[in-house]
Amino acid sequence: NGFELSDISVWEQSCIANEVPEVELATVEKFVPQLLNLDINEVGVNFSKGCYPGQEVVARLHYLGKSKRRMRQFECESEVNVGDELLVAGSKSAKASGIVVRRVQLGDKSSFLATVEVAFEDAAITLNNADGIQLTRIKND
Repeated sequence: NGFELSDISVWEQSCIANEVPEVELATVEKFVPQLLNLDINEVGVNFSKGCYPGQEVVARLHYLGKSKRRMRQFECESEVNVGDELLVAGSKSAKASGIVVRRVQLGDKSSFLATVEVAFEDAAITLNNADGIQLTRIKND
């Protein structure tokens, strides 16, 4: 039939490379569509149609504000889990600067999508754990 079976990691990596988010149990109610880039080109949210729970907050952010966080692609030499928090390296704040949205393990490397504060997206970012693993941002632009 011309199709080849492959491992689920191929699908996950394709979704990550194309910045397709997936909300899992660990991240339910942690994001608005703008954090997951679903407002860009109205791919996931149509601002001229319908009603849905939370519409007022989403529309207010779209028309009157600007999201301070966006989803970006990262990788690191460590295992990462959905819901793990990110920190800006050297930050004195204990507040997380991002959350892992989707991930795939590729050998010793993790490739993942995470929300991050736009002001710090090019800064040194680490996992919020005892090891403070350094992350590499993958730029798709």
